[in-house]
Amino acid sequence: MENTSFYRRELPATCVALSARQGQQLFRSAMNHNFTNNFFDLISQFHTQTEPAFCGPSTLVMILNAFSVDPRKKWKGPWRWFEESMLNCCIDLEKIKKTGITFSTFVCLAQCQGLKTQAVYGTDSTLEEFRNAVKIACGCYPENCIRKNCDARGTGDFSESSTCLPCGINDEKFIEQQTFLVVSYNRKTLQQTGTGHFSPIAAYDPKSDSALILDTARFKYPPHWVKLDLLFESMKSVDVETGKSRGYVLLSYEKDEICNSPNFLLPQSLLFRSTKSQNPARLKFKVFLDEKRKVCKKVTFRDVLDYFASGSDCSKIWTIVEPAEIPLDGHELFRLNQLLHVIQEMMEREAKDNTLELDSSLTKSMAPCSQRIVHISILQTIFVIYLSTLDPSSVSDEIRKVELHDEDFPQDSILDKEETASYIHAQIQSEVDLIRNAIDYSSNSETERCRCGNIQNKM
Repeated sequence: MENTSFYRRELPATCVALSARQGQQLFRSAMNHNFTNNFFDLISQFHTQTEPAFCGPSTLVMILNAFSVDPRKKWKGPWRWFEESMLNCCIDLEKIKKTGITFSTFVCLAQCQGLKTQAVYGTDSTLEEFRNAVKIACGCYPENCIRKNCDARGTGDFSESSTCLPCGINDEKFIEQQTFLVVSYNRKTLQQTGTGHFSPIAAYDPKSDSALILDTARFKYPPHWVKLDLLFESMKSVDVETGKSRGYVLLSYEKDEICNSPNFLLPQSLLFRSTKSQNPARLKFKVFLDEKRKVCKKVTFRDVLDYFASGSDCSKIWTIVEPAEIPLDGHELFRLNQLLHVIQEMMEREAKDNTLELDSSLTKSMAPCSQRIVHISILQTIFVIYLSTLDPSSVSDEIRKVELHDEDFPQDSILDKEETASYIHAQIQSEVDLIRNAIDYSSNSETERCRCGNIQNKM
């Protein structure tokens, strides 16, 4: 059996090759109906999976490169580019080579690279809902959510233990931004060989109600069209490893807001990135601060800590800010580490002065795993947000109390100690100011939203 080999497979009657005359006609029809919006971005990144069981990682690599996401690490030579080995976070790559990945693990991998996800199990959806998702990804944007009562907001909260998955296209960011759709399905339902598989959907023809699958197993099958009802049935197949069905997931990438005002001179944040979708959470926190100040005038570190870290779920903090991408320059990376060191020292002093016992687990807890983002802990992030609630002069006084020591600098460092200290102190002040402004202008009014646009752009 070890000597057996294959060269491709013939597509079954259920599928139509894109290169066939009928497949080309379907593509022409899809273009005429404006349902090929993502095809050219995807086909530009279309490549063959590097391992027989790598359909999930290879599909995700296609999506990430189509979004132009910077992996923040070198691929080969001087070039930064996503490839499968960079996705070694939610599961060991050696295990993927043997068993592939589950639907939920694929979503985890996508979230770890900074993508927003809206995942739906096949058994929790309907054909009409799936068709709606296909239309959104391929180019047609419906005006309203297809499930009015669904309260899942596409925040990326998804796990095997989830009791409620986002069950319709109910988040504006998946309608307003470029969105890709990935399906997890059972090949047997399509009368293909094999079982579980991942692929992106690149186009949709409403006339024949067919979707174009860009199969990353190009050694096996070429890109092909499949009837939507049959593809939907293939996603209802149960994965024996999880006991749950397969499904589909919409993926979007919310880039940092870009400052368009030449007169806006706030510095760039080293620690955090800001997106418009975080405004509702910031507004909610602003209301909390206003109510707290009415009662006791001053907001304490404990107040902010309790707001974000009460209960078992501490990931609430990442609805306000997200860690920024790590700097590529070595000197900038050194300054970042010093910045985090100073924040940690300030936080420990604050806790000691107020006899506040810090939860060590929060010190170790970081944002969802990624090699691309700054490794700032939940506790450090909460402390920076707390500083943003203080009077600016009080923050300045606290910053001045922290000094950099000679032992903090490597012997071969060319950075000046005093200059670096001045830079870090100014940067902490800037980080605090930027968060303060983002929270202050998180109002629902159009006027304040316009004003906050330029301010959040720099985070």
